[in-house]
Amino acid sequence: MEQQQSEGGTLLDAVNNLIPDLVEACEKHPTLDQKLRIGLIKFSDTASVSIPLSESDDFSHSIPRLTPEGGTNFAAAFETVFKELTPAVEAIKGPGIGVYRPTVFFITDGQDIGDKAQREQAWAALSSPSFRYKPNFFTFGVSEAHAADIQQFHLGSGFTAVTRDANKAMTRLSEILNTLVQSIVASSVGDDPTGSLEVKPDDFDPDVWDTFV
Repeated sequence: MEQQQSEGGTLLDAVNNLIPDLVEACEKHPTLDQKLRIGLIKFSDTASVSIPLSESDDFSHSIPRLTPEGGTNFAAAFETVFKELTPAVEAIKGPGIGVYRPTVFFITDGQDIGDKAQREQAWAALSSPSFRYKPNFFTFGVSEAHAADIQQFHLGSGFTAVTRDANKAMTRLSEILNTLVQSIVASSVGDDPTGSLEVKPDDFDPDVWDTFV
């Protein structure tokens, strides 16, 4: 999640409301505590882990209030996601415990001012077929984010969606996250759980969003 300084702080205000909504959705399904882990990485000029992958109950007690900082550096975000995924997933795994493919929601409202070569290198590492924990990667660009700059940043079942309206974006994302939780619940039932994600670009209103797959 980006912490760039933007006019009015609209995106950050919306995200500060979105995160508790996600926790609330998880709490409706107590069994998810055994299956779902949530983490938060914030970025601006640099990136850092605000909350490591945690059970939803632990996550809910650690939610920071995001505030504006610096500029926009995609490379820093991609590098931090790549660096954190392997140890975080390995820490969850154990005898008889399987792990679904991780899912990343990358939310930005700015134009990347970082080094292009560094960004490309960081994305290449994250998207490499040899990366064991290559995630489903969704990118959501709002406000000042340019589609041409971010439309390639998606992996697996993920896609990129861009809109100018931050408040509508966060409302839709809240709905999508609830759909994601329901998908995890449904796919976890039975002897052969798939961990599949039933979130598609068609779920986004084309009058509000541009989507790229």
